[in-house]
Amino acid sequence: MYRWRTLRKLTTGDTLYFELCHTIWKGDKVQAGYDVFPFRRATREHLHTSAHLAYARGADGISLFNFAYYRQHGQGEGRGLFGEPPFEALKALRDPQALAKEPQHWFIANGWRSPGATPLRVPRTIEPKKPAKSNFDLASPQGDGRVSIQADKSVADTEWMVIFNREAIFATEDVSEPFSVPYPSMIAKTEKLRARLVPDKLLRDGKNCLEVTQALISVSRQNRPTV
Repeated sequence: MYRWRTLRKLTTGDTLYFELCHTIWKGDKVQAGYDVFPFRRATREHLHTSAHLAYARGADGISLFNFAYYRQHGQGEGRGLFGEPPFEALKALRDPQALAKEPQHWFIANGWRSPGATPLRVPRTIEPKKPAKSNFDLASPQGDGRVSIQADKSVADTEWMVIFNREAIFATEDVSEPFSVPYPSMIAKTEKLRARLVPDKLLRDGKNCLEVTQALISVSRQNRPTV
């Protein structure tokens, strides 16, 4: 979203729409063919947070892509659960003031490739003792937050250091989803999750830096987690 400030300046007088998709993360194919991917489907909170950020960075409106894909489609086992799209989320997408007052649910995901886009390095393999950095663009964050990290294998026997905006943040045992999730596809079990609390004073409007480091203890190079 950082480029939207520049794009807004270059398109004075034009109308800019930010496109939202039914998914925040696409998994690997479960079999050969088309439409054979599992998806982490976007919740109401994901859609509202993305729209809030878009408006804050200069968008005039919101458009939707593949909104029907919450429903059953494609082939392959283990891609659900499917269901009805979150139609209840749509009304607020037209109301930037209402969106700005809601709790926010940001995420980092690679997304679909697009011309000129700089790919985010996620997921990534975490090398012991080598910090992995990611950035969040946050719009007017308020209140304390929680950072959740999801790995592709158990991290139960690992130790981690997490730095947010140059300050260490501390672990919480609460690794549950912050909001109700009607579409549980690609949500990991507890042993693959870690979470940290983020005090309100560390949250900034704009660029925020997250740095994750795995301690070198009982995990071998062959068992490096990908987050």
